[in-house]
Amino acid sequence: MTMVRSWSRMQRVQEKQNLKKILLLGLTIVVILAAMVSLGFTALAKMFVVWGDVTSSFRSVEKTDNIPPSPPRLNSDFDATNSATISLAGFAEPGSSVYLQRNQETALQIMVPENGNFLFDEVNLTLGKNRFKAWAVDLSDNKSQDSEELEILFANAPPDLDITSPKEGQIVTGSEAKIEIKGKTDPEAKVTVNERVAIVSMNGTFALKLGLTSGDNTFVVTASDRAGNTIKKELLVVYKP
Repeated sequence: MTMVRSWSRMQRVQEKQNLKKILLLGLTIVVILAAMVSLGFTALAKMFVVWGDVTSSFRSVEKTDNIPPSPPRLNSDFDATNSATISLAGFAEPGSSVYLQRNQETALQIMVPENGNFLFDEVNLTLGKNRFKAWAVDLSDNKSQDSEELEILFANAPPDLDITSPKEGQIVTGSEAKIEIKGKTDPEAKVTVNERVAIVSMNGTFALKLGLTSGDNTFVVTASDRAGNTIKKELLVVYKP
């Protein structure tokens, strides 16, 4: 919707500019015809030379804008996701065109509205790391430098989770009503056991000691990665004091 509103605004501006050009052309034709009647061909030829000099000077003035716009800024509230499409917002010079590149491939282009805020909707991601950068091109075809690179990880598979100790249905006896839950997951995953956080080592192993009550004890072990993928496993331990 933002792209449609921005494009409509640019169309209205372009239509106004075209209307001005048509009016100017009509006025020029009227002046030329009047000059042909009153001055004759020789004087008219001289007038054309003067008119060419004037229009050339105007064109040279119009082309003096050679200052490139500032690099766009890309904004994201996250650096990892389990969604295959995202929206990317940013800020750039109003009226310029912003080009978005993902992993060295130019994916999208958008016109920047008057407030300078732009939004790319439904940007497709590839599995793994997605590196984005953008640049702006103003109305005089001046190109900005590239924006700072933005990296977003796309992962849609849950982390590994293996509970190594205790075994399912294991019976614990004795006076010490405690048990240590041990397992292994991905090194960057977060693990909780009955909503208590277990420390994950650099090689992915974890261990957490919890209390037991007489009878059945159910433990819910959860592993989640930074993209939001989650896996859960339940473990039953029976305690007989």
